[in-house]
Amino acid sequence: MDKFLQVKVNLIFYSFICFFLLLIITFNIFNLYNTIPGNGWAYNELFVNYSEGFIRRGLLGEIFQISYEYFEIDPKKFFTVFLSIIHFLNAIIFLNLLKQYRDSKLFLLLIAFSPALLLFSIYDINVFLAKDVFTNFAILLHAFVACKTIRNKNNLRLYGRLLKYLIIPILFFNLLNHENQFFFLTVHFLIALLVYEVKNFNGLKILFPFAILLIPIVLVINFSQLSELSIINLNENLYNNYGVKVDTEISGNINLKIGAFLKQHFAYNNINNFLNFFFCFLLSIFFIFIIFQYFLEKKIINFNSCLKKYHLLFFLPCLGLFIQIDHGRTLNIFSFHLISLFFCLKINNFELKKIFIFNFLQKSIASILIFIYIFLWFIPQGGGYHGIGNFTEKCSIKKNTLLLEVSRIFIFTYDFIDDKFIKLPYVIDPNFKGKFDKSKPC
Repeated sequence: MDKFLQVKVNLIFYSFICFFLLLIITFNIFNLYNTIPGNGWAYNELFVNYSEGFIRRGLLGEIFQISYEYFEIDPKKFFTVFLSIIHFLNAIIFLNLLKQYRDSKLFLLLIAFSPALLLFSIYDINVFLAKDVFTNFAILLHAFVACKTIRNKNNLRLYGRLLKYLIIPILFFNLLNHENQFFFLTVHFLIALLVYEVKNFNGLKILFPFAILLIPIVLVINFSQLSELSIINLNENLYNNYGVKVDTEISGNINLKIGAFLKQHFAYNNINNFLNFFFCFLLSIFFIFIIFQYFLEKKIINFNSCLKKYHLLFFLPCLGLFIQIDHGRTLNIFSFHLISLFFCLKINNFELKKIFIFNFLQKSIASILIFIYIFLWFIPQGGGYHGIGNFTEKCSIKKNTLLLEVSRIFIFTYDFIDDKFIKLPYVIDPNFKGKFDKSKPC
């Protein structure tokens, strides 16, 4: 009876987390459907297409262009709905992977509401329309398939088929959609090696299906630069048809990225910006790494493979993405790939339960620390660097948080009931005209 009650409590607890996270995502999608966030840079970039020649990040825009020619679909509806579906799938897959840890409620809360993971694109709504969501979708889906296979080796043949005909085609699409996928291919290699329990270099032959990804990589590296005139024509067509323009750096090469990196970090910023970024790094990538390294030491999770010794080497190429100046986005993608790998590992539930047996004082301290981690910080688009989703007086590292999301949902619900059903009492503020300000502070 006690066991049945425990299962019921865990189910209710896990269902609450799922409902609350999906509610927040739904609320932000509803707002996004009516207003393009920020200065529209992410929305504008979605329109990049091949009308003036092959260019990096142009595949999704080309798909929209074809759809628009045949069906005249409103671009805002097309992109909002399409990306919202991917965000929902990411949330569902992520929570499905996380439920392996549902016996540890404190840990479940810590990861489910981490500002570095699912909630990153909610706190900084400017990046909700960024193409990073596809890169995160690929690793979460691969981790989900791998997780099921590792726990049931009878599915090994099915995994091979899904790898060839689902995961790799998605990676192919992602490479043409945004080059950030390139830096994280090695994590997909690692997961494939983990599934097949490769014990020596002869086992690397299982990576041969990935060879087809050389096609989009070569295309992006060698054939993705447009002339200045082509960029002008592209922007003219986009502005005339949809009222948007894309940044001309879309056709730049690695030299442009390096130049932007140097200027952004050494000309426009100071030590305070670096400290903001370092703080975000510690509470995202480093925090996740430390937790799971501790789990490995305590044998809560196990590699059962020689890959345990070398798994961090597969993450070295991921560091290359820090050449872009949107470090908050990089921290988010890196965090998703790191935790997706650990989600694939088998869990020793007995050891997991043992390690989280606290007395009252320990549980109280742990609860306070988890509350601080969940509610009192966030990662902006630039990861703390000035000018790219920077912290301001209205948008600091401790103001744009889950508490704000809850208050925004409350305000929206309050105004909706007031407008549609019954008149509710006003909150009188002599310094504020009108009802509530439902806009985000940054």
